[in-house]
This record gives sequence, C-alpha cells and structure tokens, in this order.
Amino acid sequence: MEEFTLKVENLSKSYGTQFALSDVSISIKPGEVHAVIGENGAGKSTLMKIIAGLERKTSGQFYMYGRQVAIDTPIQAQMLGIGIILQDIKLVPSLSVQENIFMGRWIRRNKWLPLIDVKKQSEKAKELLRQLKFDIRLNEQVSRLGSGQQKMVEIVRALCWDSRLLILDEVTACLTDRETENVFNMIRRCKEMGISVFFISHKIDEVFKIADVISILRDGRLIHTFDKENFNVKTAVMDMSGEDFINRYPKIKQKIGKEILRLHDIWDGVFLKDFNLSLREGEILGLTGMVGSGRSSVAKAIFGINPIISGKILINNKEAVIKSPADAINHKIGYIAENRFDGLVLNFRMPENITLSTLKSVSNHSIINKHLEKSVTQDYAKRFMINNGNISQKVKTMSGGNQQKVMIAKWLLSSSKVFIMDEPTKGLDIASKVELYNLMNKVILKGGSILLISSDLNEIIGMSDRVLVVYKGRVAKELTNKDISETNIMYYASGGT
Repeated sequence: MEEFTLKVENLSKSYGTQFALSDVSISIKPGEVHAVIGENGAGKSTLMKIIAGLERKTSGQFYMYGRQVAIDTPIQAQMLGIGIILQDIKLVPSLSVQENIFMGRWIRRNKWLPLIDVKKQSEKAKELLRQLKFDIRLNEQVSRLGSGQQKMVEIVRALCWDSRLLILDEVTACLTDRETENVFNMIRRCKEMGISVFFISHKIDEVFKIADVISILRDGRLIHTFDKENFNVKTAVMDMSGEDFINRYPKIKQKIGKEILRLHDIWDGVFLKDFNLSLREGEILGLTGMVGSGRSSVAKAIFGINPIISGKILINNKEAVIKSPADAINHKIGYIAENRFDGLVLNFRMPENITLSTLKSVSNHSIINKHLEKSVTQDYAKRFMINNGNISQKVKTMSGGNQQKVMIAKWLLSSSKVFIMDEPTKGLDIASKVELYNLMNKVILKGGSILLISSDLNEIIGMSDRVLVVYKGRVAKELTNKDISETNIMYYASGGT
C-alpha cells in the first residue's frame, strides 16, 4: 500500500439542511502538488478549512501516514504538520520577517524561562531560506515587501513550524505573473523537500503548470481526479460547471457608433504622460500593460479619483470637468474597481448597494421608498440571475461573481453609458467569467461602451474590439483585428517599438 501524507475519506459538512461537502474522499502523497479546482461555492475552501482545523466536519475520517487522526481545531492540525496560507495576507506589517515567521511558535532558551532564543530562530530561518533559495533579510520590515514576497514569508513561516502538508488557498489571486512564478519556484523547492502541497486556484493555466494531480469539485462533491498527463481543459470545464463552455469569450459583433469619450494629452503628475484614448459607442476597448504601466491610473483619472494636472476629457465631443466621482457619475460614467470591495458596502444587502449611486430614483422627498427599492432590485436580480434571486443576503456573504453582477447592476440603474471595468473577472471561476462576459454583451447591446482593463491577455484578446497597450504611462501601440495577439501585446508592453 502506498504511503500518503493525508487521506480524507467520506468527508461531509452540512450547515443545517444545506450540504457544503458530501462524501468527499481525497488523498495526497509526500512531495506531491495536488490542485483542487471548481466554481465559486463548489466547496474547495470549506474542504481545506476542515483539513486545517478551521472548521469542523460533520462526518468522515482523516488518515496521516496510514494512521487515523482527529482534526477538530487549528492547533491539532498544526501539531500534525498541516499549515494553511489563505488569499488574504496574515502578517503583522510593522514587525520584521523573522518576528512574523516565529510569532506564536517562538524558540525559547529553556522551558522554564519565557526568553526567546533569537540566535536559534535566526539559524533555523536562514537554513530554511537557503533550502528554499529565497533571498530576503530577516530583519526587513514586512510592510516594505511586495505581495509576492509577503506570501512567500507566510510559506516560510508554515515550514518553520515543521509543516509537512501545505494548503495554499488562492494565494496567487492578487499577484503579478513574476510574483506568481516566484511562489511556484518555492513550491517546487517544497516538492524537493518531500513536502505535500494542496493548491487551490481558479486559474487553469496555473494549475496545469504546477500540479501533479488535479481534483474537481462541483456542488460539494468530488467529480473527477486526473493525473496532469491526462488533464483536458474542455473536460475539466464541463466537470466544474456541468456545462460545455465551447466559447469562453462570447464576444458579439456590434456596430460601432460615434466617439463617446476622449482623453487628450492627460498628465496626472505620477503615472500618465500625454495619455490619449478614444472610446466609441458599442465598443469594448481593451487596455493592458505590465504592472506599474499606469493602466489603472487611466480609470482613476476618468472617474475623478486621481486629479489631472493637464490635458482634457471630452464626452460627446464636449470638454467635461471631472474632479470627483460625483462629477463622473453625472456624466454617465460607471467604475468597477479592481478591488470590488471599493465599490460595495459589504454589510449592506443587495438593494442598498444597487441603488447607492441613484438614491433619488427610489426616494420621495429624501425618504427612501423601500418598496420601490426592493422592486427595482428584484428586477435586476432576475435579469442577471444574481444570487438565485435572493436579495436579502448581505453582499459580503455572496460569491465573487454575484458581487461583480451587483456592481454592474448598480451602474446600469444609474443609466451609465461608459463602463470602466478594471480587472472585472479577477478571482472568478470560468463559469462566472462567461456570465460576466455575457453581461458585458448586454451593456453593449444597450448602446453602452466598455473600457476593459485587464492583465488577462486571453480575456483582452477574446473580448476587445481594439486594444491599447500601455507602457510607462503612454499608449505604446493600438492593435486592431488580426494584430491583436499575445505576442504583439507582450512586445509593446515590454517597451518594444
């Protein structure tokens, strides 16, 4: 019988009458990277939190190295050598790398005196950093590190706690390609050290790149487990969603109308330099570039978040003064921010969020008409299939895809004509992405225009009518028709001329 680091048998988790997991059996070998994928709400994070002791199972058994074990608390999981790294960074920014690594598991000089042996901690951390080939100063303050480095510090912390099984839950969701590759290199070092890794991601290309084994969850059930050699993207998408998404980028052909928005020689004093852009009715204009190129600064300049020092914004060929988001809203501009939490009030329910920018439309003499607000929200919930029509739930408890739909509904209610979408599908599974693309098509069919800002080149290529490549605060190249390709985009985004 093969030795497994962990075997999970017949695991179930219910909340009242609702099952989050049903009879899931999964295993992982030493030195193996086992990816777990599925749509939002498939049960991936619930499964991993139960393995890490953050949630309690309803039924099922755990076996580590062939021995049955109990995992009911995080401490039990840690004592068994299980560490979990979540999407949100859990470090203390004001402390050093070394202080974060050993926080809560300090090495003491002896068992009687509560004195920390800084020298032993430093020696242990340095040896692990050497094995992982991670070059970083232990006395560096964490707040000075980038997101990718902070994520790697979290991995080092888990390993310094003698973890033999790492759970990485959407750890690359907010990282750049370079930062992601650095994390992947560390995962490869973990494999060489015999450490097992559960890797959860929405990004199938990442999964294929790093995983040895891939399991698919749908509606809380284990649907399929492949070895990487037998992995097929089309089959995986069908297993994840129960549907065949033949066209992952369902871009419709729409007649492009007159110019609706123009930026002329915009300078913001920080990123943008003589920036020019033209957007027409019924058009999806893709905007992309490397991190730090200034692509998100374009969105913030148009929406009045970042001040413009010089240059003009023209709407329908007339100069528009936009010094605040309120000015932008008055000019029928909607903004879906890269961080969706910037555009939502998480503790509010769907009605309060959807009507947030247009309170006058549901108010009588400054008093909100709750019946009208509810009626309007139910209409959008049905049209866009938001949250199965349940409008009473707080937005913070909704899936990422439903949160994005709420934001789009908010701007449609405000009669926006220009939609700025900054990384709108970040963190969404394939099925949710396709739903969002179809929603973008509805915006276009209603005569709206979209400025699509994205680092996902397949998304840019698949959904854009034209593409502007940004480099050092300027448009390096405009691409149209057959010239829109990953090779061309990368060439100009890297400074090619």
